[in-house]
Amino acid sequence: TLGGAINLVTPAGHSARGHETRFEAGSEEVFRLHGRTGQVSRSGDLFASITGLHSGGFRQHSRQESLKLNSSLGLRHGGRGETRLYLSGNILEKKLPGTLPRDIALQTPDAASPGAVEDDQARDIRSFRLAGKTAWNLGNRQTMEAGAFLNLKDLSHPVSRFFGFIDQENTDYGVFATLTKEW
Repeated sequence: TLGGAINLVTPAGHSARGHETRFEAGSEEVFRLHGRTGQVSRSGDLFASITGLHSGGFRQHSRQESLKLNSSLGLRHGGRGETRLYLSGNILEKKLPGTLPRDIALQTPDAASPGAVEDDQARDIRSFRLAGKTAWNLGNRQTMEAGAFLNLKDLSHPVSRFFGFIDQENTDYGVFATLTKEW
């Protein structure tokens, strides 16, 4: 309501050059390792990052682990076009501690709901995304873009004996094309 914009820009080799390695550690068995690289050549650029996380969690039954990969490969076609390929993957495993009555939460904030522990409530996601787009400068202030994507996602979400178990596999795919003219 205050105005403004959010501009999400995927990193590329030319916008995130060089290498970076970062290690973080904290309370509750938090360990995070991140690495990334950005490279540029005459014919294109490459960006890749990988992040691993382990957390024991503040509350009982709230351990989580994740591994995330993001990459982008750009190939130039002379001065008139570029093809960019994107590959990402995620492995997320998270135990869920559930909700507690207010008085118990205030007395023992690190406790888990007995039902959540007994039902081993969790939210595990495996996802893979492959996408590509090609942009052409057609001259005369015209641009054409075309691309396609494939997204595979597997959600394993044991909620409770009462609500059941969500086991969901999605395959999403699509194509697009745009023509832009500036006047």
